[in-house]
Amino acid sequence: MARVPHPRPAPPLTSPRTADARERGRQYDDRSWTFLPAGGGALTFTTPNSTQTVNPPFTGPNPVTSFSYAAPGGVTSPASGAYATNACTDGSAIAWGPGHLSNAPTAALVVVFDVNFMQAAAGVGPTNFLKNLIGFINAGGGPVGPVLVPTLGTYSLVLLALLLAAGSFMVLRRRG
Repeated sequence: MARVPHPRPAPPLTSPRTADARERGRQYDDRSWTFLPAGGGALTFTTPNSTQTVNPPFTGPNPVTSFSYAAPGGVTSPASGAYATNACTDGSAIAWGPGHLSNAPTAALVVVFDVNFMQAAAGVGPTNFLKNLIGFINAGGGPVGPVLVPTLGTYSLVLLALLLAAGSFMVLRRRG
């Protein structure tokens, strides 16, 4: 009777960065990732609550305000992106629109730390969220966070008025 060798146990799942760090004798925390190639910032892994709020622009055109992930992973901060879904300060879906990735300024990127929400049996809320995610990417990644328009203070407005008046005076003086 032939002897069957005992299979070796599977190696632990680690990132290539972890294996590289271990080869060099350094400690590396598997709970922290950096989206360096795209320039999206550092993300620290956590396990957030399953029920999460959906944030605009991912609330439409297919209506969804919140839903529950089956087994979400997540992060403690969206880095330079914005949460597409979150539960308090932690979130499972992050979106970076154009201008939010330092190494890819015209690109859009969405990361979701769950796959179960894409199943047909997940329900209406997750299905609508998936449709809205697809629409976000197809549209080129609309605004992710609030659009901030800087306003001038009182002194800045006075200075601007004086500069415009001085410029007008100089133009009129050259003509006349």
